[in-house]
Amino acid sequence: MDNVRSVKIDGESIHIFKSAVYIFESSSGLTLVVDLIVSEVVVNKYKKVENLIIEIELENSRIINLIMHLKIRV
Repeated sequence: MDNVRSVKIDGESIHIFKSAVYIFESSSGLTLVVDLIVSEVVVNKYKKVENLIIEIELENSRIINLIMHLKIRV
């Protein structure tokens, strides 16, 4: 899949340091997974929210709009 150019959470642009977008396949189906490395400020702002409206712009200018479940790993 292409590299991520930008990410917006609930319409607000966030700075990403590194990212990965991939499709995870399991026996229950397919899941789009977006791994992002962001600042602690962004983590603190969204850590209490379970589901977010995400807009992902890829390097090839495609835009993906999704409601995604947030999982924070430290």
